Amino acid sequence: MKEINFDMVFDSQKIFRVLLDAFAHPGKINKITDLKIKPPLNVSKAALEIFFTLLDLEVGFYVWCFDEQKRRKIEEYIELNTGSNPRDLESADFVLALNDLSELKKVKKGGLEYPEQGATVVRVVEEIGENLEGNFLTLTLTGPGINGKKTVSLRGVKREEIIEIIEVNKDFPLGIDFLFVDKKDKILALPRSTKIVEVKEV
Repeated sequence: MKEINFDMVFDSQKIFRVLLDAFAHPGKINKITDLKIKPPLNVSKAALEIFFTLLDLEVGFYVWCFDEQKRRKIEEYIELNTGSNPRDLESADFVLALNDLSELKKVKKGGLEYPEQGATVVRVVEEIGENLEGNFLTLTLTGPGINGKKTVSLRGVKREEIIEIIEVNKDFPLGIDFLFVDKKDKILALPRSTKIVEVKEV
């Protein structure tokens, strides 16, 4: 389905500004507003608009989804609207993760000569916040763009996933950049330069 409700110039510029702010201030909670697209299978509008903004003919993507039929439909939708091509997990420049990051070590982390070739993972979670209720993870962050320490909470992601993120990003500048997107279209960036110094289960 070709998306007619997304302006590749105006909407992309708006979202790109939000992403720049998120990556410049890791741990800061931003929000993507005025979402008009009508994606298949009730997939996150914010996550897909991020893909519309970042993908083009020069890059490839992978949809991380345990439901094979759903994965193929989402791939077709993204390919039709961006011109980008699906790739396997090991060679994808961008990964849309709708399930647990169980094979994160397979995602490309760049090389010593070209560390910028590491992938970006957009992980859809249930909720992002600072004062959540119920069961959630609290991450304490340090690094560039953070004044001292920053604490943020995530619901709908496993502790083991966060430990994997710490592991794959231990050899900076090699690594993977992460964007978390929740059901209320809030986003949180964790670039590879950010250190997760503590993970608490609440």
